[in-house]
Amino acid sequence: MRRQNDVAPPARRLVGFAVMLGAVCVPLFFSKSFDLARFELAIVVILAAVGFNFAFGISGQLAIGQPVLLAVGGYTAGILSATRGWGFEKTIVPAILATMAVSVLLGLPSLRIRGWYFAITSFFAINIQPDVLELLEKHTGGSRGLVGIESLKVGDTVLEPWVVYEIFLAALILCFLGATTLSRSGWGLSMRLLRDQPVASAATGLNPVWAKARVYLLTAIPCAVAGSVYAHSVRYLAPTVFNFNLVLVILGGTFLGGLGTMWGPIIGVSVFQAISLWIGPFSPYNQLFLGVAVLVTAVLFKGGIIEGAGRVADRVRSLRSDAPEVEVEVEDTVDVPSDAPQVVDVGPSMAQVGLRVAGIEKHFGGNKVLVGIDLDVPAGTMVGFVGPNGSGKTTLLNIISGFVESDSGTVRLGDVDITGTPTHKVAALGLARTFQVPRLVDDLTVGENVELGEIGLDRQRALAGLFRPPGFRRKDRERAERARHVCRFLGFSEEVISTEAGSLPLGLKRLTEIGRAIAAGAPMICLDEPAAGLDDAERAALGVVLQRLVAQGRTILVIEHNLRFVLESCDSVVLLADGRIVGEGDPAEQATWPSVLTDYFGTYLLDLDDAPTGAPAAR
Repeated sequence: MRRQNDVAPPARRLVGFAVMLGAVCVPLFFSKSFDLARFELAIVVILAAVGFNFAFGISGQLAIGQPVLLAVGGYTAGILSATRGWGFEKTIVPAILATMAVSVLLGLPSLRIRGWYFAITSFFAINIQPDVLELLEKHTGGSRGLVGIESLKVGDTVLEPWVVYEIFLAALILCFLGATTLSRSGWGLSMRLLRDQPVASAATGLNPVWAKARVYLLTAIPCAVAGSVYAHSVRYLAPTVFNFNLVLVILGGTFLGGLGTMWGPIIGVSVFQAISLWIGPFSPYNQLFLGVAVLVTAVLFKGGIIEGAGRVADRVRSLRSDAPEVEVEVEDTVDVPSDAPQVVDVGPSMAQVGLRVAGIEKHFGGNKVLVGIDLDVPAGTMVGFVGPNGSGKTTLLNIISGFVESDSGTVRLGDVDITGTPTHKVAALGLARTFQVPRLVDDLTVGENVELGEIGLDRQRALAGLFRPPGFRRKDRERAERARHVCRFLGFSEEVISTEAGSLPLGLKRLTEIGRAIAAGAPMICLDEPAAGLDDAERAALGVVLQRLVAQGRTILVIEHNLRFVLESCDSVVLLADGRIVGEGDPAEQATWPSVLTDYFGTYLLDLDDAPTGAPAAR
């Protein structure tokens, strides 16, 4: 189940407008330069938190090097201004470019490691930052600090303190709106898939290297803007300005407000920055209190203030009305009606492709997992791959889909040799797959999860997602409608389509993952135990869907332990044991089967004319 509309959109817009209006009016109540400087510093930290939230909350990349990025942006602008007399309008672009370069450099370890292991590399960069600035004393001023930075001004007129504050605020609003727009675009949806299911993101055609690089490029922008504006505002930078305390404020504030939400970092960081200022920025107790606050926030504020506010808003609405809280009830099964709409045919360049595997071998150390595998999956058929646990079925599927590289042999998709091809390129060539455990984004709806199949193969342009021109918005609507068309083909009701995937029963999750593969327009679909954990009705619905796909010309390879499902649904059966293919047969011609295949199926052999009611008929 899911609550729909956690916070009503009109209320959200009203609260957002009130917050921005209050922020704009701050100089009316705090006119002293010292007070405004405190607000400006808070905005700098919030800007860094917006970048962190986009990297970690939206994209799943735990990059906590924001103090380093702030320093790069600030010192780049400051050095250019102090040595060449440049104003802010000239230093901002070099500052952004330099910060982007350093951000990508700091992000390189994420190609091999992730999570807190990746975060440790950022800690290292933060720790050595003062030393690097000291070594570059000729340019940075070292421990004495960098002086002589031009003020924020128009022409020869130095801007008033309240105008400088409004510039800080304008920078925050622009970066906030940009991050919000991007997070809601197709590119933002693909980043959520990268965050929650990085393996599945590659299987949908998303290039993980380029996707992460774009994340680091984009998240550098708020830090570069904040650092350069701050440098021109205070006209002085020291190695200790952007220190480890900022990491604690950013982490704690983002967790407190709500990781992955847009308003959460603004609210949470404001609270943490107020705590830091109350303790004293240079107090020896600052890090201690902030560190404890981060731990308490991570333990007690799961979901953050924004999620809690959504629950409260739902409760208030339910108390004000006679009706109970609005929730969607999801049925445990789905019926696939005979008049369900047909999916748009695959494109001519991908129509009717088969799969041919020749001589595939794979060893892990001294363990021979696959030995001389030869397999032919004709176009427009469904082949069932069976065998005991440990026989190498999933390893073979991983080799076919590009997750594992074989020691020898070839894999051909149609006329294309895909041996050793990276997973995202295999997906682009027309091979989609599902997984033993469905890999969905729980906080996206069923329709959005299905839509990800097409998004992964479509080149998502960040600038287009940022400015959303009419053509881009039309393309988004068309893609969403095609995803809904696929959902209706699967037999999903409108309530199920708009339900968050995390609340679905297992059967619907498996069908949703298959829908993602269909939305990709893949002519070849590999399924890893799609019937596992399903009841008879769910297996029957799954069989109907798969047979419809085959009737359209799709080619399907199924790895499955449910032997009854394989016999009822597949055109042919292949038995794998000890890394070798030991038997093949047609379910409709069991009399011709080799004895090893007959012995394996045993009591599951049945006359398909006597199949249980609701089971798909043999083709």
